[in-house]
Amino acid sequence: MTLEDFLNYDFVAIDKKDVKPYAKCFWETKDERLKKFIDNVASDCNINQSELDFSEKSLEVLYRWLVSHVECVKLTKEEYEWIRERIPNYIDIDDWRFSDDTFSNIINVGLYLGEVMIHKHPDLKWEQYQKKTVDYGQVIIRLGKKEMNPMRLVNTICLKIVKNKPDSLLEIVQIWEEYL
Repeated sequence: MTLEDFLNYDFVAIDKKDVKPYAKCFWETKDERLKKFIDNVASDCNINQSELDFSEKSLEVLYRWLVSHVECVKLTKEEYEWIRERIPNYIDIDDWRFSDDTFSNIINVGLYLGEVMIHKHPDLKWEQYQKKTVDYGQVIIRLGKKEMNPMRLVNTICLKIVKNKPDSLLEIVQIWEEYL
């Protein structure tokens, strides 16, 4: 099982015991997944892996890589109808979604972004969120009374890249550090 298997998981609609497989998969795959991801980015960018050291500076390299790896695909008729059934008609929805590769990259960059925060602030840690909110069941980083969902943040960054209104990964870290 991979984290991608949970992309369409309706976390909010399921019981506490049913979200445990996601956390189990997260813990079992995180380190190896990050290692492979760093290898791939270093190779793609023609840089030494040591430059991807979970520092703020490494976020600049990773952001440039991410911008060139965001791809969209047109929704099928079925996908569009499924979304439309769940969203009120007065709200516009796009006729596209991120490609599967982009969703995988969102997970990987989110893992990396979370590890940057943990490397800078060793008292932080990943944990599975248990309150019935938008992040229920997902693995987040607690920042005092706030919760940071790095994968959700990277998803938002990718949306902004598509709409030509980008943020940087470093800005995200700086904003969230204000909650510490």
